[in-house]
Amino acid sequence: MARHEELFIAVITVLVCLVQESKADGNIPKPQITQTPVGSVIYRNEKITLNCSVPWNSLGLDYIWYKDATLFNSNQIYTIDSADPSRNGEYKCQVKRDNDTSELSDPLTLSVVGKDVK
Repeated sequence: MARHEELFIAVITVLVCLVQESKADGNIPKPQITQTPVGSVIYRNEKITLNCSVPWNSLGLDYIWYKDATLFNSNQIYTIDSADPSRNGEYKCQVKRDNDTSELSDPLTLSVVGKDVK
C-alpha cells in the first residue's frame, strides 16, 4: 500500500472516531437560524420563515425558540404569515434531546418596516 493511501486511511479513521465520540458524549452542536427570504429589510405583511437547524441528524430533537429572551415556540420552523412591527425583536433557538441541551444560537434580529411588501 502506498504511503499516501496509509495516511488517508489514518486520517479517515481519526475523523470517524471524533464524530462517534462527539455523538456518544451527547453533545449537541450549536444551532443556527436561517431566514427566508434572506435580507435585512422585512416589509409589513411579508411572509417570513425562520428555521432552527444543527449540522447533523435532527431526528428526535426538540426545538426551543426565544424572542427577546421569552420562550414562544417549540417547532423547528417558525413562520410569520404576515409580518408587522410586533414581530420585531431578537430571536434565538436551542435544541434538546433527552437530557442534553445545546447552547443558544447566535441571535437573529427582525425589524419590520412600515411599508407593505412589494
